[in-house]
Amino acid sequence: MRRVSSAVLVAAIGLGALAGCTVPSAGRAGVAMSQTGRPLGVVVMCQDHIDGTTLYLGDDDASVSARHVARWEAEGPVTGFATWPLDAPPEESSPFKAPPSQPPRLENGVRYVPHGWTTDNSSAAAHVEFTLADLAVLKPGQVRYWVADTEGSGPDGYKAGTVAEIRTDVCGGT
Repeated sequence: MRRVSSAVLVAAIGLGALAGCTVPSAGRAGVAMSQTGRPLGVVVMCQDHIDGTTLYLGDDDASVSARHVARWEAEGPVTGFATWPLDAPPEESSPFKAPPSQPPRLENGVRYVPHGWTTDNSSAAAHVEFTLADLAVLKPGQVRYWVADTEGSGPDGYKAGTVAEIRTDVCGGT
């Protein structure tokens, strides 16, 4: 009996230590459509910052390198609110540099996942999943983001709202 209890205790401590290894979410990634109908990446940081974003394929069965679509690095720490085109070089006002290769060509029926990160893993912008069909239903000024149990979220935990609504839902209005 004592060996079983010790094994359970060691396993619980090990799992607790592993749980502390996740990067804390300090904001939320989202997607939107520009006034001209271009897909945009969106980040709302409640605190801290991110250093860049990566766009992945939403195929959980593939390796991370096989899922990687594009990566944008920021010219400095990104705080507050920022956007960047997902299918074209970033505009001058964007804090993100162009990805090293050609911007991705987004395809129908493919699930994409943008995620904000820091080089030292000190904070992140929680990801959002989307398809081009999800983008097509957004009105200019609306952002698709993940809110899970927040009132008004859809059955999949996602919501389409304004930047002010994201700040309220995710950052408590700050």
